[in-house]
Amino acid sequence: MANKEHQDSIMLKVEQGTHGKEPSKAMKDNKPTEKKLFMKVASLVAMTVLNSTVVLLMRYLRMRQGPLFISTTAVVMCEVFKLFISMLCVVVEERNLVRLPYIIYDSFFGSYIDTLKMMVPSFLYTLQNNLFFVAISNLDVATVQVLYQLRIFTTCLFAVIILGKEINRSQGIAIVMLFVGVCVVQLNLDTEQTHEHVEQQTQNNFLGVIAIVVSVFLSGFAGVYFEKVLKSTSKSVWIRNIQLASYGIFLGFIGIVTKDGATIAEKGFFFGYDNLVLLSLFIQAFAGLSIAVVFKYADNVLKSFASSMSIIISCVAAVIFFKTHLTPAFYCGTFFVICSLFLYNR
Repeated sequence: MANKEHQDSIMLKVEQGTHGKEPSKAMKDNKPTEKKLFMKVASLVAMTVLNSTVVLLMRYLRMRQGPLFISTTAVVMCEVFKLFISMLCVVVEERNLVRLPYIIYDSFFGSYIDTLKMMVPSFLYTLQNNLFFVAISNLDVATVQVLYQLRIFTTCLFAVIILGKEINRSQGIAIVMLFVGVCVVQLNLDTEQTHEHVEQQTQNNFLGVIAIVVSVFLSGFAGVYFEKVLKSTSKSVWIRNIQLASYGIFLGFIGIVTKDGATIAEKGFFFGYDNLVLLSLFIQAFAGLSIAVVFKYADNVLKSFASSMSIIISCVAAVIFFKTHLTPAFYCGTFFVICSLFLYNR
């Protein structure tokens, strides 16, 4: 009898030990997945909110009285803010300020081939922005905004080719719905901004179409390429942002010299700047950095959905702050975007 009780006691301990270990192991295995899911959602939400804020601030800056800052200097200042924010994030990540110079030196000179990888997206983004300027100078705003949404398709195309991403039928339908919805919303915006136009005699429609088509292909390729670099190497996303911002500053200064050198020499680098301009550029820098985090933990396609939602949020906020009017087309486009979001993640 005593022997039987002893055996039962041993069996009970074994069962308790087994049941005690399994949840612990499961929790340990799920921890990285939960962290990745949190970062994925948080980065998408942050990007959406920051992009909406940037749009509203930039619109206010254009509407208010006073001299407007020189756009090429704003591009450089935004990259400078990105550089310093990324450096701060590296210090927080490493918990060591003294090592920062060594980390930065190693990120640029430790492996030349690895460093040169980041020159590709930086150069492509710069070229894309210049082509967008050519397009906006030769086409009406509505045409440019609609054609620019083709980047949704080019992003998916390069994601399939470069990353081997699989897109099923329902996701394909969702992407088409997203494109249609964003185009309709953008057309609503353009009817509200009819004062922004270019004189017909200065336009070259063929050149404008070529510029915007090349721009959307560069945008899709650069984004997917950057995502591949982030996910295929062990370097921190903040180190990659330091590299990208450094190249961006260099290329930005080339733009300053070639485009606005004479104007800046006459008026100064910080002409038109005040605290609100600096704040808007600082937030824009955060928005740019959030895109890299989205690439790391989510993907380019989800970024397209987040960007579309930020456009809608900006429109709704513009009604409150700028007394703009929304047309039935806006509500129709918003419905398409929201439906596409649910359909893609079904």
